[in-house]
Amino acid sequence: MPTTIRVRTLQALFGLAYTALALIAIGKSPGFATTLSAIVLACLAYMSSRTVPDRLVTLEEAVKLSPVALAVIAFGVVADSLTSLHAVGWAATVMSYCAGNRMRAAGVGPLV
Repeated sequence: MPTTIRVRTLQALFGLAYTALALIAIGKSPGFATTLSAIVLACLAYMSSRTVPDRLVTLEEAVKLSPVALAVIAFGVVADSLTSLHAVGWAATVMSYCAGNRMRAAGVGPLV
């Protein structure tokens, strides 16, 4: 079992989790406005973020880098699980923003 992980790999994994949660929320959302705002926020977050330097970190360091991301993912799962339109709208916009931010941090996409 590897004892290190690349920082950009960690960022990409978080980005994929946020993207999945955003897509679930968008799928549950009845309105076009939520979908449009989620797409715009993801693009703005991507364009305004920066790519992090890639380096290897130990698994202990990776755990120290992750608590906020994991908390946001947990809140996103709860929000996606609720049937409230407010919760779904929140999840779609916040998860989209986080996805754009993390994908840029991971170095994924055209502006790397």
